[in-house]
Amino acid sequence: MKLRLLLCGILMTALLNAPFAAHERVARYPHPYTEHKYDPRGDVELARCNGGAITDLDLYIFLQMTGHKKPHIYDLYMEAKRPKDKVKISKEIQRQLRQYVRFQGMAAEGGLNVDVPGALDLYRRYLTYPIIEWVWLSEILLPQIQIDPADRANYYEQHREDYTTDESVQVRMIFRKAGEDISREKEDEIHSAMQALHQQLTEGGDFAALAREHSESPSAANGGLLPPLEKGRYAFTIEEAIFNLQPGDLTPVFRGPGGFYIMQVVDRFPYRELSVSEAQEDIDEELTPAALSAFHDLRFRQMTRVRDSLTETGRFHQRPMDQTIIWSRAVQVTLRQFLYMFPEIYQSPVKMDRKALNRAVYRLHDGEMITEQVRETPYIADPRITRAKELADTLIRANNAYRSMALQISPSVDEQEAQDFYDDNRDDFSSNEQWRVFLITCAPRDVSGMAPQEFVTRSGEYRQALISLTSGIAPDIANYNQQRAAWEESEGRKRGIMLTSAIDYGTSPVAFLRFQRYAMTAPPFFSDFDRYNTEELAFNAQDLGFIEREASDEKDDDDDSSKELLKRLRDLKDGDFSKVFEHGPGYAVYYVDRHIPQIETPYERARLDVRKAVINKRIKDAIQQKHEAIDAASGLEYIFDPEPRLNDETDE
Repeated sequence: MKLRLLLCGILMTALLNAPFAAHERVARYPHPYTEHKYDPRGDVELARCNGGAITDLDLYIFLQMTGHKKPHIYDLYMEAKRPKDKVKISKEIQRQLRQYVRFQGMAAEGGLNVDVPGALDLYRRYLTYPIIEWVWLSEILLPQIQIDPADRANYYEQHREDYTTDESVQVRMIFRKAGEDISREKEDEIHSAMQALHQQLTEGGDFAALAREHSESPSAANGGLLPPLEKGRYAFTIEEAIFNLQPGDLTPVFRGPGGFYIMQVVDRFPYRELSVSEAQEDIDEELTPAALSAFHDLRFRQMTRVRDSLTETGRFHQRPMDQTIIWSRAVQVTLRQFLYMFPEIYQSPVKMDRKALNRAVYRLHDGEMITEQVRETPYIADPRITRAKELADTLIRANNAYRSMALQISPSVDEQEAQDFYDDNRDDFSSNEQWRVFLITCAPRDVSGMAPQEFVTRSGEYRQALISLTSGIAPDIANYNQQRAAWEESEGRKRGIMLTSAIDYGTSPVAFLRFQRYAMTAPPFFSDFDRYNTEELAFNAQDLGFIEREASDEKDDDDDSSKELLKRLRDLKDGDFSKVFEHGPGYAVYYVDRHIPQIETPYERARLDVRKAVINKRIKDAIQQKHEAIDAASGLEYIFDPEPRLNDETDE
């Protein structure tokens, strides 16, 4: 019996952690469409595989149904300005496209045969709720929104500076590539050829004709003509060359990003403010998401008042399997149907994931109410919903295949295998290394009237002022640490407060809570910096709490600040300061009030967790091998490319 319960818990843990548990990550309200109006770009083809083309609409629906935080990732990719941002988003798109293909591959091995009446249709509909809601928002609610002219005018007055046209220049361009790594002889050859072209132009040559013949820019097909270039958005060498010229003037040959340029000014457009009518389309685009979100909330509250719902989930495990536990005007769900859809909630006869249960129940209620709004409209046959239903079948088949694979893994773990696994992964069974951290900052009180050069000149003073503060409070820190150590030795142990370096969560919860309250008390010398503050400089101490190495390491790749923080804390102990670093308009330093090193958990105490981890690893390894086989046979090919831009390392 114990072995069966162990396997059940391990299997459910693996399923929760696997990439196919889509229904557990479906986004709650507000719907992403109310924050980012997604408009498919003509169903752009992003990739191809043996199963056919994968478009941006396919990717968006997939990310919506699997609960991705940014389902409009392709829009973000197209809107990215910096090359490095484009590369980062591109990698995430490629990763999600691989996931999409892996689902397709796993689905080929799974089935849809279900012996629970009504469960399959309900589960399919549950997975499509985000897309049904998208159609409801975009086709039913959005057309009812009208921006009041008074609101538009008020918004314009509050954001008048946003509705201007910057000074811009339209040019024709001849470009020849010359990377930084080319030889001096080749560079001189290209420069001489450009000088010859420049001579032809000064003698009356046709710029458009010469650009078509000699330019290596994509704009050559259009006679070198570029869209108007707004000042402040391009490389300094380009702006310096063109913004002081008049229509018809030529630049000299100059080196810029990626090679050599000749430009001719075609027209100039001065800076000016747009009128309300000229800015109306942009203003409405800003106001519509907020209006749609408010309208969505209003309609949702109106539906909630009459949903007549009832949920019977108390004493969950004591109810008959065919008893209705969720009931509303739109849907009735039995316990058997519910457990088919969410097996991970039912982890053992004595344990249930209450948070996951509530999330699923609310999503069923809310999703069915919205489905009811769309069911009787022509939009129920919307191509987006049709695609979502097809993808739902794929997800269900894939889920079945993953579960089948997990159930085939042997739950038997001998003692030597568990001991070897523990020896190889000791850090995974240890308490996390932690630092109690304060961020101490020094900054000028008023930077609004300070010229940039003045700040650069005086930054050394600010840095030295912060170093002087850390030296000045050093005696206070030493005195505080001595008093704390004495108190811990006498009073702390009497009160049962855990004062050892390891925080043991399992030994005494009460003692841990007392330790936590005591440890989070701020040192008194950080409460007031009046003796260091001046009319020009202000010092501040911000309590960052406990920083854990493992928790920070698990953050998203985008969270560079957490990685930088850990890097600065790496070798610090109680009472240590980090090196001073630039922070906003001033400087900062980290202070470690308490350091708790990583402490190993003995094998005897970690034995059950080790056995679970061994079986989990077997399941993950089997899934990884299956993914590699699917990847090799998929024929996946990425076909989307960044849009060229003048301020990239290419010419356009």
